[in-house]
Amino acid sequence: MFIPYRAKIKITRWLGRTGVAVPKPFGGAADPLGTSVDMQVFETYPVPAIIALGWLLSDRRVTGRLPKYNPQRRKTFSLHDWCYVCDRLTDEFAARQLSGLCEWIGEIKAKQTPRKADQHSLDACICLLLAVYLAESKNCLMVGNTDTGYIVVPHGDSLHDELQERCKKVDRDPSSWVRLFTLNVERTTGDRSRFLGRQVR
Repeated sequence: MFIPYRAKIKITRWLGRTGVAVPKPFGGAADPLGTSVDMQVFETYPVPAIIALGWLLSDRRVTGRLPKYNPQRRKTFSLHDWCYVCDRLTDEFAARQLSGLCEWIGEIKAKQTPRKADQHSLDACICLLLAVYLAESKNCLMVGNTDTGYIVVPHGDSLHDELQERCKKVDRDPSSWVRLFTLNVERTTGDRSRFLGRQVR
C-alpha cells in the first residue's frame, strides 16, 4: 500500500519544515525516546494516523483514498465518510469500554450537517486514540526529531515503509527521521508516573 497523493504532499512538506511549537505551559515538546515524569506532550496529525490505522477507503486507485470528512469542503464532503470515521473510532473506544466517548461520537455521527467544530472534535479523538496506543505500549512511529520538530503516529508497516521512501526523496536519513518506538508507563510514588521511551528499531 502507498500513501494517497495528497497525504504525500502534506508529509513531504512536513519533513521539510522546521520547528514544532508546543505551548510552554505544557512543558514544551517531550522527547518520545527519553524519560520524563508526570506528563508528556507530543504532536500528532490525523492524516498519517488514519493511514497507519488502515482506515483508507476503497477507490479506483490502487492506493485507496482518505475519508472525505471535512464538512468545510462542501464539494468533496461525504456524509458516508463522516460516519465511517465515527464508526472506526467507536470500534476502538468500545473495545476499551470507553462508553462516554462512544455515546458522544454517536451523537455527532447522527448529524446530517456536521460543522467544522465537530470535525476538530473528531480529529481530537483520533489524537486521543494515539495517546491510548502509547499508554498501552503499542508500537508507534516518531517522524522527525527533537531539534527540528516531529510528530508521533500509530505504527503501520506500509506507512513506515512509505515514510522512509519520502525521507529519501527529500534527502533525509530514514534511520534518523522515522523511528519505531514504544512508551512504557511506570508508577512511581503517589500518583506520579514515569514515562520511558524505547526505540524498537
